[in-house]
Amino acid sequence: MRRTRRRVGFHFTAHQFRHTYATLAYRDGVALEVIGTVLTHRSPQSARIYTHPTAEDLRTALAERGVLDRVADLVA
Repeated sequence: MRRTRRRVGFHFTAHQFRHTYATLAYRDGVALEVIGTVLTHRSPQSARIYTHPTAEDLRTALAERGVLDRVADLVA
């Protein structure tokens, strides 16, 4: 880890890789149950704390499911 940190020029921990994996997997549509299993959590909901969706991630998910179209008149 030390050698890689020197090469990339910033500090990170191995634990941060868990957060990165969970966030990227969640963005790609991997179910929390699968993410939780990979992270060896007992509950899929405990995997949720490892995902860090951005506002754009949430907007995309809502748009893909048609939610934004159904509420467009409420926010216009």
